[in-house]
Amino acid sequence: MFNLKCFAQLEPGNHATMQPRYNVVYAQNFFILPSLVYDRQIPIGEKIGVIPSVGVGVYGTYFLPLFTASVYYGNPKHRADLGATYWDFEGIAVFTTYRYTAKSGFFAKAGFLYFPEEEGIPIVGIGYSF
Repeated sequence: MFNLKCFAQLEPGNHATMQPRYNVVYAQNFFILPSLVYDRQIPIGEKIGVIPSVGVGVYGTYFLPLFTASVYYGNPKHRADLGATYWDFEGIAVFTTYRYTAKSGFFAKAGFLYFPEEEGIPIVGIGYSF
């Protein structure tokens, strides 16, 4: 008799899963308040977690420290986050972004950053997750 079990079989949906990548290094806002950032995604549930970040931003001719904290919701590939960041020259700003992480490690984000009592600016970032 011919046995079909000789072929490799995947469990349903198993081929579509992706291992989470918790570390990200990226550059964002290449022309308006450019910055280089490292963040660590810390899960606190299946789809929710926190993201503390540190980086350096450029304002005019000054390099300034950048500290960020946010909460995310989503899966390892697609996430939305909401958080606050501290810029030395402006103080605290709030933001919301969409984060995309590919299996290859490619990382992209897009969103909006709002400084109180000022206009907001778009956020665009590209980097690598590992």
